Amino acid sequence: MSASVETPEARRERLLGVLKSHREAVQQVMQFEQNLDSETKSLDAVDVDSVEHLAQHPSEVYAAYSELQKFARGLNLQLPVPEIVFIGPAGHGKSALIEAILGQVFTGEGGTKRPMTIQVVNNPQCVVPRCTLKRDTFLKEFNHDEEVPIERLTEELQKRNQPSEVPFILQWEHCSCINSLLFDMPGFIPDPSDPSFSKIEELALEFIKPSHRMIVVVRPCVDIQIPDASDFVMDLVRKCDPSLNRTVLLYTRLFAQLQQPEFHATSRVNKFLSGSVVDASHQFFATLLSRGLRATLTESYDFTLKLAKCSHRDLLILEQKQFDKRFEKTIGIPAFLTFLLEHTTRTYKNAIPTILKRLRQENINNSKKMAKLMEEEKCLAVESLRSSAVHYVVQFVKTIESLLEGTAEGYPTIHGQTLEQEKQQCGIIGQWADSTGALIEVQPNLWNVPYWDHKVYGGQQFNRLLSEFKAVSEHSQLPEVSDDEIATATGVPKQTNLPNFVWAACDIAKQKTQEVFMPLIEELLQRASFVVKRLPVIAAAIISMHEKNSPGIQGRSVGQYPFFTNHVHDLFNTSVDHFVKVCKEKCMDEFFSTHTIYWDLTHNYKTLTASTVTEVVPLTQQLFTMCKERIASNVILKCHNYLLTPLLTDLWAEIHTKVNAIPSEALQKLFEVEPASKSLQIQKKKLKAIIDKSASNEQKFVELSSQFTHSNSGSS
Repeated sequence: MSASVETPEARRERLLGVLKSHREAVQQVMQFEQNLDSETKSLDAVDVDSVEHLAQHPSEVYAAYSELQKFARGLNLQLPVPEIVFIGPAGHGKSALIEAILGQVFTGEGGTKRPMTIQVVNNPQCVVPRCTLKRDTFLKEFNHDEEVPIERLTEELQKRNQPSEVPFILQWEHCSCINSLLFDMPGFIPDPSDPSFSKIEELALEFIKPSHRMIVVVRPCVDIQIPDASDFVMDLVRKCDPSLNRTVLLYTRLFAQLQQPEFHATSRVNKFLSGSVVDASHQFFATLLSRGLRATLTESYDFTLKLAKCSHRDLLILEQKQFDKRFEKTIGIPAFLTFLLEHTTRTYKNAIPTILKRLRQENINNSKKMAKLMEEEKCLAVESLRSSAVHYVVQFVKTIESLLEGTAEGYPTIHGQTLEQEKQQCGIIGQWADSTGALIEVQPNLWNVPYWDHKVYGGQQFNRLLSEFKAVSEHSQLPEVSDDEIATATGVPKQTNLPNFVWAACDIAKQKTQEVFMPLIEELLQRASFVVKRLPVIAAAIISMHEKNSPGIQGRSVGQYPFFTNHVHDLFNTSVDHFVKVCKEKCMDEFFSTHTIYWDLTHNYKTLTASTVTEVVPLTQQLFTMCKERIASNVILKCHNYLLTPLLTDLWAEIHTKVNAIPSEALQKLFEVEPASKSLQIQKKKLKAIIDKSASNEQKFVELSSQFTHSNSGSS
């Protein structure tokens, strides 16, 4: 097409050249119309006494459509709304065509100066159209919704029809219509030199650009005779719809055109009817009522009857001219309305399978829910509860073992603790103290305590605690030894009548070791208990995550039964307390008697001795260091052997035995069987009502959709 490479200047010159001949032809047609003082008599002579010629659905179709809307809303579905944009040169019938679609005269003088959006809404309650002018964002005096009687609609539209690019909205509710959106655009001034030409062009482009909208181009019949006439409109349309698949052409002023002398020949008429730029199924030729005649028709029936007579009259003239009957479906407003109605209902019919699919899916889902409730009811039996309880204990113990052995499943950033956070959570027991009760300042970064600034839990947190204990032990010093303590510890002289200073050193070392390590071991085991007792909460989070993919009792996680899970956690804590108690007893065995220390020293370390009182303290220091190293090392080993190892090996037997021994009545209380059973009965009752209603709705929907589809097909 040459316009694709045409420069803007060349296009402007071409259009200006065409305009002259175009205006002359249009003026001839308009002059013919204006001189038609006998227009009314001409139409009255046409033998049409009803509006049956105008395309319209039977009333039951609109009722079925209204019900379909209700179904869609109930399923949270939005039925697709057909959208149609009307564009074309000014003064050639866009607004009159929209009036013909709605069956009511409501536009006034002056043409369309700003876009008007008409929201066509099916409302079974509205036998007479209900018109609501929505809030106007351009004219501040109309910044509110206003319902307008049909007899005042023309006046109110004129008030809002002021030059602007901002559309105003008319909501049109009626029982005999199907939801749609109509866009009436300002008419083109067919003169590229006019200042408003480019603005109207840009505005029209914005409205026709969405690919789901139908474009109706309204232009006079004379355009077919004059090459390039109104091409500025078609050039614009092709920018958004190059193949013109969603474009419909309606040529107006057919009756006046047929009166021209050159249209007496049949060949000329047929050539005229075939001279469109789009597919034959997308072009129509019609005569609309003149503005003067429309102004006299206040009743919808009279208006639609006149339109029917216009079409019938045009067909009679074409038959007299022996036109090709293949073009009959393109002649008159009824033919156009039939096409438009088929397009609109086709849009909705295409949505029916989606609604039916959603409705049936809802029924399937509800049936699945009922089956699930029935299964949940079976799961409330004692045997099922006990099986679920044992299964949870297995998961719980395995998860505890996993946390102690090492896993990141428990979300360290959430459940982990740094060394400082651990101590803060422990409170006063989180601080190390010396033999006098004074707090020991721990320097984990200098004392090589691993992961002191990392968030850890489980086995790693336990090992970090043992490392901290070891570091504190290594930095523990021998408390001050007084002369009184040395004198007292020396005791009664032996057979040699010489003081036993070695015995004194052994006794003081034993006493000072107890003073230093008793509070450290106490702190260690309290902290160890705290670290281990944190694990059930972390384990519950991991189990909950796993059970989302494999639901347990009643389709719910056992973790949602706090009485039972808390009972399991209490059993775990009781076992931990027992293991800690045993571990503490074993740790206390590390405090040897004076005889033991003395025997070990005299038999294994004969070079270490004290023969004078001044040598007692150095020997005590040596003995303290030896005891400190032995106690610290052995306490760590015993924490592994009597606390950590039982958690990994004996915990299952401890908890499983106690859970398995829970009486049936107590187990039902832990799983809250009574309230759960009542809740299930209420849910089943409600769901049964929903299922019954859904089944009825599905049958009703199928009937309505069939009625909507077949009735419409029959009316077409």
